[in-house]
Amino acid sequence: MMNEMSSDMQKKNYYAPKKFVVQEEEAAPTDEQLDAVEAGLESDREGYGDGFVDYESDVTERTEDQIGDDHVDDQTDEMEMRTLDAGERTGYAALQQQILDMLDELVAHLGESMQRMMDDEIAASAAFADWKILTENEEVVLQGDRDREVAAVADFQVSIDEEN
Repeated sequence: MMNEMSSDMQKKNYYAPKKFVVQEEEAAPTDEQLDAVEAGLESDREGYGDGFVDYESDVTERTEDQIGDDHVDDQTDEMEMRTLDAGERTGYAALQQQILDMLDELVAHLGESMQRMMDDEIAASAAFADWKILTENEEVVLQGDRDREVAAVADFQVSIDEEN
């Protein structure tokens, strides 16, 4: 069936793909047809028996000539092998001492970090206290300036009222 023209797009010549074309529904299979399919499924089918292949195969094993020797894995004489030199081997006591030394270094580092954080916190608190004191002093000065300006405006208002 050819592509059907979409009804709302007739003016633009767009066509709907075949899979979206509305087609008439196929008739549902009859009971007799379904029974025939089911009977075919129930018949004995060839299988593998007890897990062994019970059929003959015509596939033969490949020969050395068919396999060849030009694969990269066949050229091991040119490969560079990685050496796994892990350094000197240590016994249990040396390993234990190495771990204890690492833990001592960690404890020292944590102590230094904690001291540095406490010093930073103290410095931040002192800086905040200084800022607060300066801000309060500035507020006192600004309040005095405001009071003087309010008094000057009040005096000016009184002088205007006296002239009227």
